[in-house]
Formats: sequence, structure tokens, C-alpha cells
Amino acid sequence: MWTAVWMGLLPMVAVTGQMVLQQHTRDLAVREGDGVTFQCSMSGDSMSRYYMFWYRQGARGTLDWIYEPGGAYGEGFQDRFKGSVTSSENRFTLQIQAAKQGDEAVYYCGASLTLEQLCNRLDLKLADGECILFIISL
Repeated sequence: MWTAVWMGLLPMVAVTGQMVLQQHTRDLAVREGDGVTFQCSMSGDSMSRYYMFWYRQGARGTLDWIYEPGGAYGEGFQDRFKGSVTSSENRFTLQIQAAKQGDEAVYYCGASLTLEQLCNRLDLKLADGECILFIISL
């Protein structure tokens, strides 16, 4: 039996003025039980400086969170899904180890600024996990 699994296009999207996240897209027809590998890459910055995520959008239209580095998986994705980051190659990978009915979806990778990057962009100081605005009045 064939199960269709689609990887969605996340066009080259500038997350910052310099960084570009590119998903290597393709439409896939996968036989039930076969493995599938999706990849995205980053140029203009290092992936190790960002929070990386994998999501999928199924027929219902909702986004389901699959994985973020550090071994965190969304509910129901722990067994057959395996995510990894190869920071030295700026590559983010998601593997479905055995495709099954219900995996039909558009798959997306995403990147989010770290708190330190956000503070820097806002010209704020990072202290104890918070962005602090120093106001000095005379």
C-alpha cells in the first residue's frame, strides 16, 4: 500500500537581515513502512545560534509540532520520528522511520531567534534570562 507523504516548500525566507533558511523540497510517494528523510539548511549564519523546529500541516490545516533539538518531541512523534542537527554543516534533518497512514502532510522546518539575539537586536542587555532595558535619568 502506498502512503503519500509531502514535504512542503518553505521558500528561502529571511529570518534576519542576513540569515536564509532553505528547505530542500520534493513531493514524495512513500510505501507504508518505508523511511523518509527531510532536510533544510541555513546560510548566512550558524544554526547553532537559533532554536530549530520541525512542524507538519495535515489535512485539518493545523500545524503540529514534531521536534526541536535536545530530544524534545511533540506528542505522538517520539517513536517513529528522529530529528537531528549537524551544526558543522548547517543542516537540520527529520527522519520518519516507518511511514504510515496519517503521515500525509506538508513538512516544514523553522528557526527562531534565541533570547540573546533578540535582546541584541533591541539594544537591550541579557541578565538572568531576561532582556533588560537600562534607563538612567538625571
